[in-house]
Amino acid sequence: MFKKTIFTVVALIVGLHSIPPATANDAALYDKGFDPNAAFIRIVSSGESVLRIGSKRLQKGQNVSPYVAVDAGRIAVDIDGQASEIEAASGKFYTVVGLSKGHVIFLKDSIAISPAKSNLSFYNLTGDKSVDLFVMQAKANVISNLPSGQGKTVQLRAPLTLDFAANVDGQTEAAVSGVKLQRGGGTTLIAMRVNGAMTLKAIQNEIAK
Repeated sequence: MFKKTIFTVVALIVGLHSIPPATANDAALYDKGFDPNAAFIRIVSSGESVLRIGSKRLQKGQNVSPYVAVDAGRIAVDIDGQASEIEAASGKFYTVVGLSKGHVIFLKDSIAISPAKSNLSFYNLTGDKSVDLFVMQAKANVISNLPSGQGKTVQLRAPLTLDFAANVDGQTEAAVSGVKLQRGGGTTLIAMRVNGAMTLKAIQNEIAK
């Protein structure tokens, strides 16, 4: 049974079926906003925060902001007046996770630039010690034991439309269906608790214009 589960997850990551060549209808990488000389930073927050990356002020109420292209170096980040700095390198993607009580975590995202794959990022902002991201179609976890306040990115062959669940100790706490994974793009799933109940939200990654 264990070997079968491992095989299922590997099959999901390398492709559930053979992928035809890319077509004009496939999504370009973050709307062709990728500049290899820039660094890319976004903010993930569980509340309706006022966000700023460098000199760019972002829309209030976004749980996941767009990536903002900045010059490499030390970049100022502000979440509801809580200021901090991140050292950003050219061609790299970063997520600043804003937690409760002004606590901030900096994560380096493993974003891959591939015309045949989609980046899938998962963040656990629930407060639960660990959460699994479960794929309904594969009947297996694609990300396991993600600690609270952390995120992880994997690459999946695309295009795919999948249903996901956020599981705690093998029990489904929240789910989202019909998540479209597009070639050359990315999707973020964020698990949060609202009034004690877990939610799982899917958001398409993008680079701010």
